[in-house]
This record gives sequence, C-alpha cells and structure tokens, in this order.
Amino acid sequence: KPQPTIEWIDNRGQPIGHDSKRFKVISKDNQTSLTILGAQIEDEGNFTLRITNKFGFDTCEIPIQVIDYPDRPGRPIVCEQSLCLVRLMWATSGQESTSPIIYVIEQRREDEDVWQKVDAVKQSSTTICNLQVNHIYKFRVRAENNFGQSDPSEESESIFVPDPKYRKENDHVLADNCSKFITDIKPSEYRTIDVTRLPNDFEAKYILCEELGHGSYATIYRTIEKSTGKNWVAKIVKVRPGIKKDSVLHEINIMNQLHHEKLLNLHEAFDLGSEMYLVEELVSGDELLDKIFKDGGSINENDIRNYVRQILQGIQHMHSKGIAHLDLKPETIVLQSENSNQIKIIDFGLARKIDPTKNCKLLFGTAEYCAPEIINSEPLSLSVDMWAVGVITYVMLSGISPFASANDAETLANVAAGDWNFDDASWNNVSDMAKDFISRLMLKDKRKRLTVTESLNHPWIMELGQDIQNITLRQIKNFLPTIKYSGDDLLPLGRLVHRGSLFRQISMDGVFERNVTFDEEYPPKVLKPLENMTANIGISVIQLICSIDGSPSPKLQWFKDSHELIQPSKKYNMSFINGTAELSIKDIEEVDAGLYSVTATNELGSIQCEAKLIVQHQQTTKRFENELEITLPNFHRKLTNAVVKIGEPVLLCASSNCEPQLDVKWYRNNEPIDINSARYVTRSNKGHKNENENFFDRFCSRSHYWS
Repeated sequence: KPQPTIEWIDNRGQPIGHDSKRFKVISKDNQTSLTILGAQIEDEGNFTLRITNKFGFDTCEIPIQVIDYPDRPGRPIVCEQSLCLVRLMWATSGQESTSPIIYVIEQRREDEDVWQKVDAVKQSSTTICNLQVNHIYKFRVRAENNFGQSDPSEESESIFVPDPKYRKENDHVLADNCSKFITDIKPSEYRTIDVTRLPNDFEAKYILCEELGHGSYATIYRTIEKSTGKNWVAKIVKVRPGIKKDSVLHEINIMNQLHHEKLLNLHEAFDLGSEMYLVEELVSGDELLDKIFKDGGSINENDIRNYVRQILQGIQHMHSKGIAHLDLKPETIVLQSENSNQIKIIDFGLARKIDPTKNCKLLFGTAEYCAPEIINSEPLSLSVDMWAVGVITYVMLSGISPFASANDAETLANVAAGDWNFDDASWNNVSDMAKDFISRLMLKDKRKRLTVTESLNHPWIMELGQDIQNITLRQIKNFLPTIKYSGDDLLPLGRLVHRGSLFRQISMDGVFERNVTFDEEYPPKVLKPLENMTANIGISVIQLICSIDGSPSPKLQWFKDSHELIQPSKKYNMSFINGTAELSIKDIEEVDAGLYSVTATNELGSIQCEAKLIVQHQQTTKRFENELEITLPNFHRKLTNAVVKIGEPVLLCASSNCEPQLDVKWYRNNEPIDINSARYVTRSNKGHKNENENFFDRFCSRSHYWS
C-alpha cells in the first residue's frame, strides 16, 4: 500500500499504452494481464512488468518465445552418385527454433506421380540407397519440428540410375538413357570465359557421371554442377602432340562469342595442365538425319522448313559476329532432346572469324557439304556456310546427296565443279519455292548466294503461298550409312571424340587439308555522305548521291521523312553501282522537300546517312528578249570518288540545269587535262539521251551532262 501504478514494457523497451491495437492490458484489484493479439516473430524477447508507489518500485521480466513450423530447406543437390545410390545435400532451414528440426527426404520416380518418404535425418545430407536401375528419380526435402512441417523444397535435377552391367574399367558408366537429360539454360546464365585465367578446380564444382564417348584424345561425360544440380557435358581433352592447347583455347574463344539459343553453349572451362575441361550444354536428341530416319523417312516439307529456319537463325548470330562455322553438315546439327524439334548447332572447332590478314591450315572431313571455294583453295567468306545450308536442305528434301560419289576423289571433283540438279524423281513432290531457295544458295559464284538475312526473308522460309505435301525420302536409308560409324549408339555429343573437328587427323578416311585464306569482310561505311541540296520547282530531275563501301556488298533502303521509298516508282529511281548510291527525284514539286536518308546493311552491321532537300521557286538573274532564262552555274550532280582496277576504264560525270550552254574545263590534280590526249574521252550531252552509254540512260533530257 498504497495501490501501485502498473506499467507494461515491450521487448523493445517501449511502454505499452492502453490504446494499443496489438496489445490488451487488463488490471483489476491486485491482478494485471497482458494479451498479445496475433503474436509474430518480432514479438519474441523479454516483456517487463513495472509496479510503482511512493515507497518504491519493483519489476519482473517475462520471456516470450514465438514458435512456428520451420521454413522450407534448400533444393537438394547430388554431391555423389555411385551405381544404385546417391548422396544428397541441401541448405538448412533458415529459421531458428528451440524445437529440434528433422529433415524428411522424399523421392519420386519419373514414371510415377506419388512422392514417397525415404529417409528422415537431423543433418543436412543423406545417402539414398537401393535405387532401381534404368530409372530416373527426383528428390525433395521438408523440414519438420514439434509444431509442424514446412512446404517441400524445390525438386532436384533428374537423376538417372545406370545399369551396373555397363560399367567400364575407369569406373564410369556408358550412357544408356541420357536422352532424358537436357540443360535448361537461360540467357541470363550465359558466361564469358577469360581464357587467360582458366581455373583448375573442376572437381570442387562438378560431379562426373556416366561416360558419353571415349576417344584417343578426349572423353565426354555427363556432369552435375554442385551449386545448381544442373546437368552439363564435360569434354575432357588430353593435351598432347596430336591436340594442341591453342586449338582448345581457340574453340573457347569462338564459343565465348556465340551465346544464342540455337548454338551449343559453353558454360565453363578448366585448365589442369595435361588436360583441358570444357563444360558445355547437354543436348541429348538425335542428329538431324537420324531424327528423320527414325520418323520413318517420311516428313512434311513444313517440318524441314522449320529445321532450316532454325539453322539460319543460329548462323545469322554467328555471321553478325563475323564468324563462319565452316563445318556445317547434318552431324553438327542435333535435336535438343529425344522428343524435341528444336535444334542446336554444335562443334565449333573449325569456326573462324573472317580476317583477310590471317591464314591457317584446316582439316575438313565431309567434302559433300564443303563449298567449291574450299575444294578449289580459294579465299573463303561467310557465304561458305550458305552453300552448306543449301546442301543440307537438298539432302533433307530428297534423301540423296547432290555430290556423293563412289570415292572421295570423285566427290571432291563433283563439288569443285559445282554441278547438281533436280532430275531425280524424289523432287517431284517438292514445292517450286523450296527448289528456288536451294538454287539461290548452291551457286558456285559465292558473291551471288543469298546471305543469311536474305535467306530468312525468302518466301519459302516465310511460308508464303505454298502447297505442301508429305515427302517420302526413299534413298535416305541407303545414304545414312555413308555418314555413320557402325555400332555407334552414343549421343551425338559423345561422337565428337571420334569425328569432331578438334580431333580430326589427316590419316582419317575422307579428311583433307587446305590452306585457308579469307576475303575481307566488314560492315558498311560511308566514304562520302549525302549533301544538303536546294532545288527549284519544275526541275526535271535531281540526284542525291553518296559513296558507300562494305563487304559483303550492302543492301540499300532509301527513306523520306522516315518513310521508306519503294521501287518501282514514277517519282524515284534508285541505283547502287560500284559503291555509288544514287536517288533520282523527278519533276521537282514543293512536296518533295524533306529529310532523305539511305541505310546500308550487310551481315556485319548497318549505317545511315541523311541530307535535307529544300525546294524553292525558281530565281532568275536576267531575261533576254528571246526570253532565254539565265541562271548562275551550279552543279546539281557533282563528281564522286571512284575506285578502279589498273587497266580498266573509269567514267566521271557531272550535270547542271543552267542556261545558256556552259563552258566546261576538266582538271586533274588542279592541272588542266589535255582533251586531245588518247587517254581521255570527253562528252557533252544536252537535250537527248546517249543511247550508247547505260550510265546516261539514267538522266533526264532537260539538263547538261559532261563525262
């Protein structure tokens, strides 16, 4: 006595008021109570009761512990696999609890829908035994305490249990059911590898599983990434005189630049001195022709077009980087998985960045898919791949090879000649548009072949107005054995250790060597830009001219105020000859004023230049009695730079609309030209076309022209 005052203090040291929405305080006579409404984890801690009167105070602490079932644990990762057992590990539940946590492991076979409890442990790892061979399993984990059980963790990657009868001496297992595995890789997971600082800690990051292929210079395994549980392929290359480390580093450098959904992805690389480890995307489907063969040799033209379109999409990405594959053929095009129709382009050992300053020796392995310029030892360009796409399309649509012969020498001769046809009866049910597509790719003159962008825009690829039928490839059963190894039941990635470009030897059947040089290829560049112009209403024609260079030769698009100008047109005439791009605008009107631009594009890039055209009413300085109009001298078509080979003629032209007739003089390096010299021919043209010069046919008859 006297009656004390009562004060409750929360776990943060703050007084609790009677008007609190989360706490309810009731005090009556010599009793008091505190109710926490909807306890939460942040309420855990010591609450304090303080009573005070004029003689002093007293306190007592009341510890509060909020108990709940645990959070779900991390995804189980396979850290070891040996025949019929796997060792799993996972991240623990992050929630602290005074109640002991038990981890419950569940498994499910791929051919079943029900999850079964297989183990319960206190630690964050366990070994699951007695798994059935030739089955695929998934695992998940729950955390459990006295108050309940968490939601299940994410499922593990699929785990295939191989049959022990396929064990090899090296204690790894041959692939028997790897067709179930693929690597689900997202663009955000693409990596660029620093080839100057390759790590050597492969075993710390990956688990080697079954063997997919074994050769003299390399072994290929399925491997599991410990941090993610994802399946990959580990290509282990033995560095020895037959295989140089530089060749492996070259492939890494090339694949570093090829991050695209249609191209096999390189995930990581390791240098262990005498061995190089390349961790690549796992694709488990068949080679392209194998797929068609397994489908019974009968395939719809639509399906083939879908495959070709995907090949072009992958090649387009390579060509945009200035890289040619140089080894495209059905064996380097595989399906992503057993039941997929999505392709991947693989094997980049021969791929090269087009560089005219470099040359190299390359071993080619399948002559019937090589372009004639390879056989004939001519400079190569990106168009090599376009020829190969044409041959692959030919084979898929007909089931026969256009060049294969009884022996390698005859095959090489057939390709070098570039002779082929559609005479076989297998072409009777193939659409004309598909034949046109092939015809525009399999041209001996590489400059005339479609580029990859033009190929993607071809009507056959774009599915424009075609009557499609099923195609029965009668000859494909006889053709396939010529490109296969007997008794070869490995996945396509496993076969690379035998016939991949990195492991080719000149002693192998069908392999031939060439010293390779490259044509110069570069994105478009503007040598001389468009110039702003002023024109009078009523002028019959003016020309906007610029000089553009690029290799391959760029395609041009003209625009007025951002709207593309379409040919044919009564108003406009467009030409691009020997690097000079010209837009002729006829019968000048006021509405012709605006911003004109030209865009030049090839496989390596694009560039744009622009100029303004101002249109005004004609201004005159004086009129004679005969009403002849006099205007100041003014070139509306100026001389442009020209590039010409030694010994060839070159034509230089200029034009003007001025009246009366002008006196014209020619100069070279500021020195007058002797027009009587046999080296020069000068012409002046007014009022009519010069029928003997195609160049003049582009001009209107109401101007003066000099050449």
